[in-house]
Amino acid sequence: MLLTGDPFALYQATWWSYIGCGVLFLLLVWWKVRQWNFYGQWALLSFFAAGAFSFTQVPDATSSAPAAIAFILELENEGAAGEIAMLSHIAIVWVCLFLLAVITRVVWHQYFNQNSSGETSANHQHQTQEPKLPEDNR
Repeated sequence: MLLTGDPFALYQATWWSYIGCGVLFLLLVWWKVRQWNFYGQWALLSFFAAGAFSFTQVPDATSSAPAAIAFILELENEGAAGEIAMLSHIAIVWVCLFLLAVITRVVWHQYFNQNSSGETSANHQHQTQEPKLPEDNR
């Protein structure tokens, strides 16, 4: 273990560890709720991701922190005004993540349904345009 007098000596490694643990947490939550419908899954997962992965300035510091942790610090330092600011930040990030996932899903399904329906209609037209030979029963 590297012990130094610099409090940010392992700052980058700490962030990578945090992000890895956060992704693992989201995968475990997804595994638990995988039977839910898409909108319920993404509402919950994007809510956790918004709190965990939206970074903001820590009060009275020069470093950044996840919004969920900064929310607690704001509550202690600033009171209700800081709480509303952090809740607004988390809510905006949550809505953006949720809408991004829903829009991506809609576009994805329209693209693949359009391609599959185009292939089906092309195959159907191709089959109906072929001439049929009369059968000779001799």
